[in-house]
Amino acid sequence: KELDNIEELLALADMYQIEDLKAAIVQRIPHNIQETNVFEILEAAEKYKANNASDMCVDFIMKNYKIHDLVENGMLDKFPLMAVALLKKQPELASDSVVRLFKEISPSFLIKYEANGPGFSDSIQFSVDTNIVLTGIGIFLSPLAEDVNANIKLQSLSPMLQKQMKFQKSYNLRNAKPKSNLVRVPLGPVKVAANYSQIISVDIKGNGFSAAGSDQTAEVIADGLNK
Repeated sequence: KELDNIEELLALADMYQIEDLKAAIVQRIPHNIQETNVFEILEAAEKYKANNASDMCVDFIMKNYKIHDLVENGMLDKFPLMAVALLKKQPELASDSVVRLFKEISPSFLIKYEANGPGFSDSIQFSVDTNIVLTGIGIFLSPLAEDVNANIKLQSLSPMLQKQMKFQKSYNLRNAKPKSNLVRVPLGPVKVAANYSQIISVDIKGNGFSAAGSDQTAEVIADGLNK
């Protein structure tokens, strides 16, 4: 098997410090790397200090995998050097924060929407002082609500007050957690540029109700440690 040969040759090259052999092996990797073996090649490259081969694997992973998937399948934890390399190539992903725009949920104020009614619409405008990647939003949705449809838009507002659509998608939502009023909705991910106003709007139709947020925050500092 080609992969076995690569691992064996890297081991020999590392054992006997034959840099020319290691370089020749690295030249073969682009012709053999694929989604089914990239992490095995990366593991061998890191083990035998074939830095150029590791870089090739990182470039392949960056082009073919989403950061969210690498977090979910545990690969960022298994390959911390790869995680650092990915963040250096995509610095806007260095921070991973959850930001609350409302300090509390107001149980005394309920927003009701009905299946045959006009639905409910709301929006929020915000800006950031550094480039970020927006990966999702949270919607307050009662566990007692039936399935609802949420049409979510993200628009960027130019200095000339012209709106540019960055993201739009409809979701069928249901809150399956009886102890929570929050439903997390994945977006994109969508790159958001610094110093431009952004508008997130949500149109909900269905049968149910939500608790409203109260005490909106004016400014939030996110450093990658907020959860």
